[in-house]
Amino acid sequence: MRRFLLVMILVSICISSALAQSLTVVAAASMRFAMEDAARSFERAHPGSSVEVVYSSSGKAYAQIINGAPFDMFFSADMHYPQTLHREGYTMGEAHEYAVGRIVLWQRKGGAVDLNKGIAGLDTPAVRRLAIANPELAPYGFAAQEALETAGLWEKLSRRLVMGENISQASHFAASGAAQAGIIAYSLALSDDMQRIGEFVLIDESMHSPMPLGFVILKRAEGNALAQDFAAFIVGPEGKEVLARYGF
Repeated sequence: MRRFLLVMILVSICISSALAQSLTVVAAASMRFAMEDAARSFERAHPGSSVEVVYSSSGKAYAQIINGAPFDMFFSADMHYPQTLHREGYTMGEAHEYAVGRIVLWQRKGGAVDLNKGIAGLDTPAVRRLAIANPELAPYGFAAQEALETAGLWEKLSRRLVMGENISQASHFAASGAAQAGIIAYSLALSDDMQRIGEFVLIDESMHSPMPLGFVILKRAEGNALAQDFAAFIVGPEGKEVLARYGF
């Protein structure tokens, strides 16, 4: 009997150890390429660890978390949602800034927009469809709306908008030709595929609210040291180097 109990205890310890080597992250769609790179770099530095990443709009991710989705960490495209989760008691600590977001005006090479004019180049009948993320769900979509309002183009272009559920979907609309242009995340515009087929110009930061990006460790990660390790990696030199490659 004692031997059986000892075996069961050892099995339990092994299972707990294995589980502690796994981490589930939900990240804003704008982080897709950067986070995939960061997760693989982290796994190489921590043999035996596994970081699974799910991508979503920040607003949808927030809704999933408060409804019990099994995530350990949340990387948002703003500070609002992480700070709200902290205030509402869903996190292991305060929200931390990990980067600053930028938006760009993107089109397929040789497209209808004169990019030399910046966002003002959208004021042309040749742009029949403009892709942005849904401003009610995605911070990058909200920034796009602010930039269009600043440029005096929101009312004029509102009927031509094609809204993605998240910024990744909005980027797909522009890349596929479903829209003549898109206002998308700088980090996505820098991806190899988007650079191969498209061209873009940065939208001046003064045209929209600042975009600090935040993350939180969620209460589900209590006791999972890997969450703290990944947080330290992201804000440390190696993580910053990865993020910098994607415009963060």
